[in-house]
Amino acid sequence: MRFSGCWTTTNKRVMHVYIYMCARVWCALTHIRVCISSLSFADLHRIYSLLRRLRGGFGPLSATLQQHIQQRGLSAIASCGKIGHGSADARKYVLSIINVHAEFTSQIKTAFENEPLFVEGMDKAFKKFVNENAVTKAAGSRSHARSPELLAKYIDSVLKKNTKTEDSVDLEALFPKLMVVFKYLEDKDVFEKFYKKNLARRLVQHQSVSDDAESNFLEHLKTQSGHDYVAKLQKMFSDVGTSRTLNENFVNYTQKMDIQLGVSFSVQVLTINTWPFTQTLPTIRLPPVLERCIEKFTLFYNKEHQGRKLTWLHDRSKGEIKTLYLKKAYAFVANTIQMTVLLQYNEADTLSLSDLLARTEIPKERLQPQMELMKKMRILKINESGAYFLNPKYAYKSMKIKIDQVIRSEQRVESDTTHKQAQEERKFAIQACIVRVMKARNVVTMNDLMKEVIDQLQKRFKPQPALIKKMIEVLLDREYMRRADNDRQTFHYIA
Repeated sequence: MRFSGCWTTTNKRVMHVYIYMCARVWCALTHIRVCISSLSFADLHRIYSLLRRLRGGFGPLSATLQQHIQQRGLSAIASCGKIGHGSADARKYVLSIINVHAEFTSQIKTAFENEPLFVEGMDKAFKKFVNENAVTKAAGSRSHARSPELLAKYIDSVLKKNTKTEDSVDLEALFPKLMVVFKYLEDKDVFEKFYKKNLARRLVQHQSVSDDAESNFLEHLKTQSGHDYVAKLQKMFSDVGTSRTLNENFVNYTQKMDIQLGVSFSVQVLTINTWPFTQTLPTIRLPPVLERCIEKFTLFYNKEHQGRKLTWLHDRSKGEIKTLYLKKAYAFVANTIQMTVLLQYNEADTLSLSDLLARTEIPKERLQPQMELMKKMRILKINESGAYFLNPKYAYKSMKIKIDQVIRSEQRVESDTTHKQAQEERKFAIQACIVRVMKARNVVTMNDLMKEVIDQLQKRFKPQPALIKKMIEVLLDREYMRRADNDRQTFHYIA
C-alpha cells in the first residue's frame, strides 16, 4: 500500500487530521496482515514515518502488530505437532520460538527503528504465547509448565557430549537466543528445577561437552536472573572438583594399605542440600565385588571426615562390565540394577524373575522394566519356562554399548515428580514472602499483601491468588499473623 498526498495549506491541524485518518483507515484494512506477514518493510516504514508525527499515533499499529506476532507464534508452535518429553521434541519447540523472535526482531528494527512501543508489544506477545499455547494446554494442568521443561531439556541436549544432533551447534551464538526464550518464561522456578536435575546428571555421569560451556551458560543465567539464582548451581561444580581430589586420595590409601579392590572404582561425594538427588532405590543387595568397594571407601572416608554420614545413591551409579562368554569382549555401560542382574549370571545359567528378586532385593517395579530393556536389546533371552538367560549369539557393531537407556515411563514419572516438587516449593516461597511483608509492614490489608507478594515473586513464578490466600490461612493457623478485630481483610504481624 502506498500513501501520497498534496497539501495546499500550511495548517498543521489539517495535516494532522489527514495523517490520522490515513492511519486509521490503513490499520482497519486487512492489508496490514498481508504487509506484516510478507515482510514488506518499506510499506511498514512509510506508515511508521507518518504516524510518528502524531502524539500517540503508534497505538493502532502497535496493537495490531502485537496481535499478529502472538498469532504467528501460536501457529509456529501448533505446527510442531504433538510434543513429548524427548530431546528432539524439545529442540523443535524451542527453535520454533527462536525463529519467530528472529523474524520479528528484524522487522521491528528495520521497519519501526526499534521504537520502544513496538518492542514492548513484541515482548507482551511472546510472553503470552510462550506460556500459553497448544503444547502447554495439552499438558492439561497449570501445574505442568511445559515451556520451562522443554527449554531445560533442549539446553541439556546441546550441553551433553555424544548427543546425536543434525548439525554442529555454535554454543556461543546459541546461548543468547536461549536466554531470549528464558526471559519470557513466567515459571522460571520450574526451569531451575529441570535445569538443575539435568546439570547434576551431566556432572555426575561426566557427560558435559566441556566445563567452559557449562560455566558460560551459567554466566548467562547469572546476568539474567542474578547471583542467588545460580549460587547452588555453582556449588555443584565445587563438589565435583572436591570429589576428584578425594578419589586421588582414596587410590593412594588403597595402595598404602595394600587393598586390592579387583575393579576400577571411583566415587563422587555430593553435598546433600546442593544436589537435586534423593534415594529412590533404598533396598538392593549388591554383588560382593561392589559391596567390598563401598565398604573400603566408607572406612576411608570416615577416617578423613569424622561425623559425616554417606548415603549411597545406587540408582545414580553406573559401571562398565566386560563380557567373557562371547566371541568378542564387549563392554556394557550399565546402571547399578543392570550390573547387579548381569553379575548374577556368574553363578547361574538361567534365572527367573522371582529368582532375581530374591537374589537382588530390587523392588519389582524397578527390576522388571530393566529386564524388558535388556531383553529388547537382545542381551537376555527367555526360555520356555519364562526364565532369563544370556544370549550366547549376541553381536553388535560397536565394542562398547550403552545399555543404560532412558525408559519412557520413568521419564514421564520424573517429569511429573519435578513439577510437583516445584509446586510444593512455591508454597514455602509464598509463606516466606508473606512473613517478610508482614514483618516489614506490621499491619497490612489483604489487597496490599496480595499485591506485594505477587510483585516480589513474579520474577521467579507467577503466584496464583488462590494459592496466596491458602498460604495466608496456613500462617494464620500457625499464629505468624492474625486478623484485625474489626476488619477481616486486615492482618497484624505476630512477633
